[in-house]
Amino acid sequence: MSNGNAGEGVGNAIKGAFNTAHGLGETIRGTVNGNLDKFGEGITNNEAGGRGGTANSTTNLEGSGATAADHQSTAQKGLDEIKQGISSVQGAGHGGSTTGTGTGTGTANTTTQ
Repeated sequence: MSNGNAGEGVGNAIKGAFNTAHGLGETIRGTVNGNLDKFGEGITNNEAGGRGGTANSTTNLEGSGATAADHQSTAQKGLDEIKQGISSVQGAGHGGSTTGTGTGTGTANTTTQ
C-alpha cells in the first residue's frame, strides 16, 4: 500500500468511526423520541378518562409534529449509518476504499480493491 493509499485508508477509517457514532446518536434519538411520544399519549388518554381524549395515536400532541413513523425512520437511518460506518472502517483495514450512497436508506456499500 502506498502512502497515498495508506492516508486514504486512515481517512476512511476515521470517517467510518464518525458515521458509526452519528448513527448511534440517531438511533438513540429516534427510539427515545418515539417512546416519549407514546408515554405522553398514554398520559393524555388517561386524563381523558380512557375515552380516547384528544390524543392522536400517530402524531404527538404538541411540539415537532413528528409522527411515530418519523421517529422509527430516524432510528432505522441511524442503524443504517452504523452499518455503513463499520463497513468503512473494515474496508479501510483491508486496503480498499469503501463507498456508499450516504443517504441512510440502507443501500449496500461496495468495497473496491
